[in-house]
Amino acid sequence: SPLAKPEARLRAALALAEAGRLPGPALRQTMAETLRAGPLRPALRRETLVRLAILGEPEALGQLQAAAGEKTSEQRSEAMAILAIAQQPGSFDRLHQAAVWVRGAERLAFAEALAQAGDARASQLLKPFVTEPEPKVRQRAVAALGRLASTGRLPDSVRLLEKALADADERVAMLATVGLVQ
Repeated sequence: SPLAKPEARLRAALALAEAGRLPGPALRQTMAETLRAGPLRPALRRETLVRLAILGEPEALGQLQAAAGEKTSEQRSEAMAILAIAQQPGSFDRLHQAAVWVRGAERLAFAEALAQAGDARASQLLKPFVTEPEPKVRQRAVAALGRLASTGRLPDSVRLLEKALADADERVAMLATVGLVQ
C-alpha cells in the first residue's frame, strides 16, 4: 500500500518474494523506492539483496558481481558475503579465499558470512576469535559457530561450544548454550 512507510512496504515485498509471490524485478523496484525515501537498515538491505540474488534478479546480480570483483572496498566485502549467503556458484571459494588473506574484523565478517551460508571451512577461521579479549568479538564468533553447529556442519561443535559455556561474558555463554541446544 502506498500509505505504509517505505520500510514496511519493503518488508512486505520481501515476505512476498520469500513466499514466491513477488518476482525479483518488483522486489528490486520496491527496494529502490525505499532507498529514495531515506536510509535503510543494513540488515534489511542485506536480506533484500540476498533474496534478489537467490531469485536471480539480473540487475541486482550484475551489481553484486561487479562489486565483488573490485580490488578493495567495503562494498566488495558485502557483495561477496551476499553472494555466498545466496549460494551463488563459486561464491564460497571466492569468499573463503578473501578471508584467508585478510586479518581482524574483516576476517571475522567473512567467516560469519561463510558460516551463515553453511560453509564448514568457516569454523577454522572462527576458532581464533573465540579466545579474543573483546567480548563482542567472542559473541560474534560463538554465534557463527552455533549457526554452523545447528546445520550439522561443525563436527566438533560440542567441544568448541562447551569451552565457551564458561566464558566470563554471560552473552558468550548464552550463545554457546543456544548453539549446543539447536
